[in-house]
Amino acid sequence: MLSQLVGLSGLLGYLGATVGLLSAGEPSRRQRWLLLGLAAVACHFFVLWDALVVPEGIAFGVLHAASALAFSLALLTLAGGFRAPLDNLLIVLLPLAALLLALTAWLPDHLHPIQRFDAGLGVHILGSLLAHSLFTLAAIEAVWLLIAERRLRSRRPGWVLAFLPPLAYMEQLLFRLLAAGFLLLTVSLTAGMLYVEDFYAQHLVHKAVLASAAWVLFGILVTGRVLAGWRGRTAIRLMLSGFVLLALAYFGTRVVLEFILGRV
Repeated sequence: MLSQLVGLSGLLGYLGATVGLLSAGEPSRRQRWLLLGLAAVACHFFVLWDALVVPEGIAFGVLHAASALAFSLALLTLAGGFRAPLDNLLIVLLPLAALLLALTAWLPDHLHPIQRFDAGLGVHILGSLLAHSLFTLAAIEAVWLLIAERRLRSRRPGWVLAFLPPLAYMEQLLFRLLAAGFLLLTVSLTAGMLYVEDFYAQHLVHKAVLASAAWVLFGILVTGRVLAGWRGRTAIRLMLSGFVLLALAYFGTRVVLEFILGRV
């Protein structure tokens, strides 16, 4: 009951912060909405912890993984929002976090928990979560860049370009997120190879193949950016292709295993 009440508070906080950021004008008013969003993040953490930590271990199914991803996305973006104009990311992420917080609070995950949880596995899971978070932010930024570029080509800027930060800044942020995400994904994959046992028994082969393919794409893109200054539509499409592969690596394979094949 307490978890649901806290979840309701977080849900209202996320939605209130979203509406406030859409209408905020003065920087002082904007910071108030960012603080409200951070309060919602704190509620999200309480609900997520209550759902994840069970007597038998750590319950980490599709729903909890998605909720943890939304939590980390909201936290990173709200914290960064005090120093940089990230409202174009926040108005997408905060409603998503609100939805996943509600599902976590009111829809229990049916999966069996992870029995073994050591430092190596923790590095793999945390690295994967942070990498997914950064690549999700980069993917949203890439979509906004495509929309802005299309608006410029059509010579109808409308509200989109008025709302977005300068395109040069958005592109720079995109590649910073990409580079940091690539580094964390490298750490996560390395830890997974070293510490995850019973690879075939846990049905992780498809996940590893897809994640490795995404890692290769991201590596090519980072190298191309550093050596040849890649940018524009080609870079954005490579980025989004890698993001789709990475999303399929975890969420696609877990959905099939949990909801179609009934395995954990």
